[in-house]
Amino acid sequence: QIGLIRDPALRELAMNIYTIDVYDDIVQEGKTSRYRAAFRMALPYEIQQKLSDACGDGVVLPGDYVHIAHSLDYPCTSGLPKDVIARNAAILRSDSELMPLLRLRIADVETNLGNFMVYSGDIRNGLRAVAREKP
Repeated sequence: QIGLIRDPALRELAMNIYTIDVYDDIVQEGKTSRYRAAFRMALPYEIQQKLSDACGDGVVLPGDYVHIAHSLDYPCTSGLPKDVIARNAAILRSDSELMPLLRLRIADVETNLGNFMVYSGDIRNGLRAVAREKP
């Protein structure tokens, strides 16, 4: 029903918004991350659950361009005792493949964030142009 939008600029902008793959790419990559799989295989489930509850990925609603930037890197406290943290950190450090996978995951997240900001900037600029607002 997108053809019902009479304004050609608004119609084109709407088509761009609904056909951008970057949103789906970000979600899919997070689900299939090799780092995430290796991390989950290394640590006991109870520890993962505590970390997820206290420090898990922030949920960002579609179109919420403000909160996407810090949905992963926000301050948090796990609430786990120091000895439990030390024991599980040692498990992670003992896996020689985990650090390269973490570096890859960080690079992928940065790339996705950059792509997201480019696309969201284009969308915001398009909306401003259609609304005839100054950027």
